[in-house]
Amino acid sequence: MELIITVEKQQLLNECNYHLSTIPSSKLTFDVKGTTAKLSQLSLNAVSFTNSLLSISLTAKVGVEKKTLLADVAGDGVVELNCSATYSLSKDWRLQAKFNYDSHRWVESPDVSFGLIQLPVKSIVDAAIDNQKGSIVEMINDQMNAVSDLQKHIRLLLPHFNQKLSLAKTTIQLVANVSALKINAITDNTDTIIIEAELIGKPLISLSSIQPEDQKLPEIMLKTGKEV
Repeated sequence: MELIITVEKQQLLNECNYHLSTIPSSKLTFDVKGTTAKLSQLSLNAVSFTNSLLSISLTAKVGVEKKTLLADVAGDGVVELNCSATYSLSKDWRLQAKFNYDSHRWVESPDVSFGLIQLPVKSIVDAAIDNQKGSIVEMINDQMNAVSDLQKHIRLLLPHFNQKLSLAKTTIQLVANVSALKINAITDNTDTIIIEAELIGKPLISLSSIQPEDQKLPEIMLKTGKEV
């Protein structure tokens, strides 16, 4: 049976931003030459999707603080990070993703002056990203891997594969017996991602009151038979 799966990008962004909001602030704080740089309000703004690559754009508020003998100086700005992530999906619904930082640009990059003291927010954070990009990549990879087991979500759908209709004295049972979900094509549009798929199975219709076996987790694969 052919199947069209539609993913609204905004809904996907909402889900991802929820998980970004759970990152502890301690993992988003960096020390650069006696100056503290802190990322907050991480927001995934755009995503494009292909068979093996996610292109990601996210923004973050950047706060910078420096203690001096004369005063505590602070400034903030907004930076946009352009990133990518390669991914694969095994037949048992385990997602493996590898996040990579590509580049960044400043949306707001003010420098703060306090008398004779000037805090160059932009150059400090540029140095922080350059020095800590390995840690940032590792932190986001850990966050992505925390939700890599898709089985627990897919299993919630399995009871809906089998349906029954009660008659006066017996029951009509529809048992889907789905063995595989085959991904044929992925199309990235402006607002949606369209996945053309195919359900493989041997549906069974029976007149019986006997409860059928639970639907097993179907394998997921490309049309070629290779893993996604």
